[in-house]
Amino acid sequence: MVYKYCPACYALNKGEEEICQYCGQNLKARKEEDYLDKLIWALNHRDKETVARVVNILKMLGPQAYRALPALEKAFQNYEKDPYLQADIILALGEIGGYELRDFLFSLKDHPSIIVQKAVCQVLAQLGRGP
Repeated sequence: MVYKYCPACYALNKGEEEICQYCGQNLKARKEEDYLDKLIWALNHRDKETVARVVNILKMLGPQAYRALPALEKAFQNYEKDPYLQADIILALGEIGGYELRDFLFSLKDHPSIIVQKAVCQVLAQLGRGP
C-alpha cells in the first residue's frame, strides 16, 4: 500500500487520500514543487531515519542540491544529540560545496564530538582550506 506524509503535520495518510485525516491539509503536491523542494521539506521530518536518508540523497546530488544548504545547517542544529547524523550532514555539505560554508565549518572545528570534528576537518581539506 502507498502512503503519503502530510506536508503540514507529517502524519501518515493512505495514498488515495487527498486531504490529511489529521489536520485537513491538502496532500496533493504543488506544481511548482520539484524533487529538491520535497527533500528540503523532509529534512524537518520527525523520523530521524527519514532525515538520514534525505541527507544521503542530498550528498549524492552534490552541487545540484545547493538550495538545501540553509536547511542542512538547520538540521545540523536540530540533531545536536546525534553526532553521527551531524557528521553525515557535514559530509553532505562538503559534497554540495559553496564558499559560504567555510565560516559555518570553522565554527565547528572545536565541536565536542570528535566524530563531528573529523568530518569538519575532512570537508575543510576537501574545500581547500583544511587544518
